[in-house]
Amino acid sequence: RMLSPRLLSEYKELIEMQWMVYEHKEVNRKISFVAMRPIVVGMSGSGGEMKFVDPLWQRALMDVAQNVQNTPVIFDETGLQDITKTSCRRILSQNPDITAYSVGKYLSATLATREVYNACGGGGVDDEKILIQGHVASPSNCVAALHTLEAYDNVIGQDLYKNGSLLMSFDEDQVRNLSQSPLVETSFCLGTMLVITLQSNDTASKIVKKLGHLGLHVGSSGNDIYITVSPMTSKQECARLTHQVGTVVEQYTE
Repeated sequence: RMLSPRLLSEYKELIEMQWMVYEHKEVNRKISFVAMRPIVVGMSGSGGEMKFVDPLWQRALMDVAQNVQNTPVIFDETGLQDITKTSCRRILSQNPDITAYSVGKYLSATLATREVYNACGGGGVDDEKILIQGHVASPSNCVAALHTLEAYDNVIGQDLYKNGSLLMSFDEDQVRNLSQSPLVETSFCLGTMLVITLQSNDTASKIVKKLGHLGLHVGSSGNDIYITVSPMTSKQECARLTHQVGTVVEQYTE
């Protein structure tokens, strides 16, 4: 999809039109920034369904915002390495103006381009504006974050990006088989994440509860069930988890 100039152009035209319509609805209405969670939206705690977004559409949105409207783009990348890339900018092939990163629940960092930093009054140590939550930067959390990053580096050194493409933690054939169940609307995986959308919220709730009794605590939002593993999780363990979910789904199918 990233190699389709025609579709990219169509996306950009549509976005530009909607942008203009939105800003002209009221006097002095102006979009000041574009904030996005790249590739995956609706993570746990957001209250919405977990969905994968067409990267080409997000790339088109970035193009319009930065190059046409001169509007900064903000990335929320609070799930570092969720899709087995250090940053989603490597997938979208374009840099945001501001990015928020986090490593698990331990440590976070916000990065900005020089232009954004200078526009916010940067220029010296005394002028830097840093917002840190006290519990995030505790010594124990910093040590845990460093160990996590070192482990990620080791995995990356073992060809995490196979032939330049994303390495899938879950077996795609297994994931495809899950979607064959009459209870499943869709099932798909990306990097370290597996998402299963059930036909109803009630069924999803029952399956989540059953999996919990079996010791597998999965995330859920509405009729979505999702499993997120670590980049260090073995293929064998991911296959076992997928099989366990499939077994429970079959039990409720009968």
